[in-house]
Parts: sequence; structure tokens; C-alpha cells
Amino acid sequence: MGAGLVTLAGPAALVPVFAGAIMEALTRPLSEMLDGGLAPEAAAEVLQALARADVLVIGPGMSRTEAVGQVVRRVLEAAERPVVADADALYALGEGARFLERIRERRFPLVLTPHPGEMARLCAATVKDVLANPLAIARDRARAWGAVVVLKGSPTIVAAPDGRAYINSTGSSALGTGGTGDVLAGAIGGLLAQGADPLAAAVAGVYVHGLAGDLAAAARGPAGLVAGDVADSLPQALARARNGQGPVPDMEG
Repeated sequence: MGAGLVTLAGPAALVPVFAGAIMEALTRPLSEMLDGGLAPEAAAEVLQALARADVLVIGPGMSRTEAVGQVVRRVLEAAERPVVADADALYALGEGARFLERIRERRFPLVLTPHPGEMARLCAATVKDVLANPLAIARDRARAWGAVVVLKGSPTIVAAPDGRAYINSTGSSALGTGGTGDVLAGAIGGLLAQGADPLAAAVAGVYVHGLAGDLAAAARGPAGLVAGDVADSLPQALARARNGQGPVPDMEG
């Protein structure tokens, strides 16, 4: 999606695994606990690395330990670059997410990408509540947190702090497989790295990600589709979107 250089940071013991699995990415070892998870000291190391980067995607694969929670919260308090928070980073924010209200006046754009279960926890609500009125909840939380909220679902909703909201028109149940949300977070991060406005990056990222899922499902069939299939289809989806070959997302208000 346009990130010219990507650095994958994680526990030091896992860096050789990362390096062997993803040849295109640089790696950055972070301080770790005896159990192999991130240590609280990793927060300072992430912030140091972020000073030389354009954007941070945080959360996928981090785990849900208290130490990871400390790392996530410290990074979000001090980051001076756009951040996409997904998966375990959302869990680290805690039930009710008062932390997000406390850092509302932060110095960087924040994009949050919860699925209904994660949104329910962030709102101290139930999944049923979220599914009953996803548009209203996404708008309300975007205002309260001063962040762009990507509420994943069918359809996915993107809401901005100023009340603007978009209902995505691409994607299908094929995107429900594990790891596809991580692909979405990376797609949005790649667009932010190119200097896109946070709302535009989220809307375009969701759209192209959904279109990539549609293309992958059409080529391989929805059964057995994996996240890597979606990632591999992103270039084709991006080309189609740029040529206007796809449905148009709906704007709400």
C-alpha cells in the first residue's frame, strides 16, 4: 500500500523468526521478559525507533500481558507520529477506554480498528449493543476519543471526530478469517506513511482491503481464504480503485 520501508519490532528472541519469514522488512529487537513477552522497557525503544519513522502500527500479535499494556499505553501517551492501534493494543486500553479520553488532546492522529467485540469492551457495552447501532456508536466514540474509528463488520464503518462517517461498500464474510484485520491495519498504515489524512487513509484502506478480499475470494473461492491471499491481492485492488473500477462507499452526514 505504499510504505517504502517497514521495520518489524518485537521480542528479541522472535526477531530471527521475523527476519526469516518476511524478507522485505527490517527488524528491531525489543526488550523482553523471561517468558518471551515484551518488557515495559520496550516502550522507550519503540518511541526511539518511531522518531525515525512516519507511522506506527501497533497491536497485532503483541499478546495481552500487563507488561504489553504498559508498553502500549506509554507509546500512545508519548508518540509524535500517526498511530494505527489494532488487536492486542485495543485490549491494552482497558474496558471503558477512559485512557483514550485522557489522551484526547495528544499530538498525533490516531486510528482505531476494533471489531464489534473489541468495540464493546472499549465502550463497556455488549456486542449486542454495538451491533444494534454501529453507526451511532462509531460516531460517538470517534468524537469522545478524538480519533478515527474503523468499526469492522458487514459493512465496515469509518467515523471521524467531526461526525463524518462512511459506510464501506466492499468486502464480504471471507474477510472474517484470522489475520485479515492485521492486513487492514497495515494497509491504513501504508497510506498514512504516504502523508494521507487519517480519515482518507482509513476510508481508502478499508475500501481497498475489502476489494482485495473480494478479488481473492473470486480467484480462489471464499472457503479456505487466508490473510496472505488478501495481502497478495492488494496491488490489484489498489489499481482497480485508482481506475474507478469498484463500488463507491456511502457517506453518512
